[in-house]
Amino acid sequence: MRFFRFRIISLLVIMALLAVGLAWWVQPKSVTAKAEFIVGSHQSTLHQLLLPEVPPPTDSAVRANRATACAMLKSPRVIHAALADLSVAQTFLTTVDDPQQWLDDHLSAEFDGDSEVMEVELKGLQVHEADLVTILNAICDAYMEEYVRASRFEQVKIRDSLKQTYQKHLADLAQKLGEIERLETELGESSPNNPELRLRRDEIEVHSQACKELALAIQRQDILLDPSTSRDSIQPAGRAYVESD
Repeated sequence: MRFFRFRIISLLVIMALLAVGLAWWVQPKSVTAKAEFIVGSHQSTLHQLLLPEVPPPTDSAVRANRATACAMLKSPRVIHAALADLSVAQTFLTTVDDPQQWLDDHLSAEFDGDSEVMEVELKGLQVHEADLVTILNAICDAYMEEYVRASRFEQVKIRDSLKQTYQKHLADLAQKLGEIERLETELGESSPNNPELRLRRDEIEVHSQACKELALAIQRQDILLDPSTSRDSIQPAGRAYVESD
């Protein structure tokens, strides 16, 4: 009787182990879609030479810049733009009750140690592997469009406005120089003591100084807009790919 009871217990234990093993075997496998961005945080040599008055970023500024980059990637603005992508509308997210919450739970962004590489991950089921890549690419594209390119567009607008003002000052300067030349011809030897002529020369000095300052400001904007010299440039390192868990 005792032997029979022992066999029953042994059989139950074996069946339980088999059930656990079967459950582990048939459970849905997960995968991770990944993408990387290069987030520049150091001034180039050219940047330091041309803009020496702009100090290099401190460690705290670098950390803040990284935290901001990660937060912006998961921001509602980026997520809404990604969800509006036509390619995302053909993925499994259309069957999720709250796609934005699902993305908030499964999307992450962090930096690889002290490097300038921001790693973005989107976790999900292996059966959705292709969709995860599609969704993550849409998120990365939305991030570049909504923040990086939008910021660059604003910088371009500032640079173009400076150029327009610069051209106006140049035109005014040329006009004033023409007026001075005409007055000097009319006044002859008495021109050095003429008050109107002195006033025109003062105006030329003002316009000349404005042109110099505007030219420097335009040069600064060109440097800041150049990805090779920008200290806060953000560039994608490639398209999303899948890494099995």
